[in-house]
Amino acid sequence: MTAECYYAEEITAIPYRTLRKGLSAKVPAPLAFALAGFFRLRGILRWPLRPAYAVGGPGSGQDVLRDALPPRALSRWAPIIEQLGDLGFSPLKYSVADVIGEKQQAIALFLDGAGSTIATLEWIRMRGGEGIDEKAPLEFNSYAAADPEIMTASVVAEDIEFSDLLNLEFVDVLVLPNHLRLKEIYHRHLARATGRSFYRMHPETALKEHRTRSERRFHWALRQGLLRPLTSEEVSRVRERRLA
Repeated sequence: MTAECYYAEEITAIPYRTLRKGLSAKVPAPLAFALAGFFRLRGILRWPLRPAYAVGGPGSGQDVLRDALPPRALSRWAPIIEQLGDLGFSPLKYSVADVIGEKQQAIALFLDGAGSTIATLEWIRMRGGEGIDEKAPLEFNSYAAADPEIMTASVVAEDIEFSDLLNLEFVDVLVLPNHLRLKEIYHRHLARATGRSFYRMHPETALKEHRTRSERRFHWALRQGLLRPLTSEEVSRVRERRLA
């Protein structure tokens, strides 16, 4: 499904302290200070960066069979999917995100045996500071009738510095480095959910709930300015960009 509108991440909307911390994990501290100040000044002046890629809104991707996923994604996911299977997770769906420009993205959803935790596994390939980067972040999410949602994420170490961006008032977030065993991360997620009555879902209801919660987070990011809709002219320019 092709999106009606495309959205770009807007780094100039990130608070200065969070931006400086995140950039310090990638560049020397003096440069991180200068870059963070430059980006925030652009944000104050409402002078957005020219996007290298953009994504469609929730539900704009294409659901596919596992064999139709990008081979790079399957290769990167293989050990993670094996561990999820060992933990009792079953696949819900696989999809290829509607992305234009210098980024590729695929998503897989899994449900644990109890039906109370959805695992969201992503494959992201995009241009980084030293060439093309590939990442496979993972989230465990549990939902209840009352907030907060419980989310435990596994990311590369340098991305932990940006975890302050996930300060959603309706989500209790813990971000851990991906060098930890997936079993440990999952058990920590379950421990954080102890004492609350979370939904126990069947595959169909899990997919519906995931869509609802994803849309809520998406609209939160829009309100915060962390995502912005592109003009038709910007979309045309971004479509011309490709990863090497």
